Amino acid sequence: MLNPFIDHSFKKIGDYSASRDFAASSAKQTLKQLDAVLEKFRSSGHGEEGENLLEYRTVKRALEQCLRHIEAPNQDVTIEDHTIYFQFAYDTLQKAEEVIDADYFELGL
Repeated sequence: MLNPFIDHSFKKIGDYSASRDFAASSAKQTLKQLDAVLEKFRSSGHGEEGENLLEYRTVKRALEQCLRHIEAPNQDVTIEDHTIYFQFAYDTLQKAEEVIDADYFELGL
């Protein structure tokens, strides 16, 4: 991908030593990017494929829960929950990047 999900900034979402502001900003940016990538799939006639590949709803929910923990630690989302959500989003988006590079390069993502 030209603009991969998994980069240095994304990894800060799961890094407890990172600045909360930076981690929150990274989570928000990834959520925007997730929406933009899905929109690119939809506009090219591959909306359902994009939703499935990105596991859009569950990844979005996982990132939202990470953001919730970053912004209000020890509330409803525990550190263990955050770790699980982050790892799920990381693994899923990493796999999606590989498929996008191999099978959807024409989308210019």
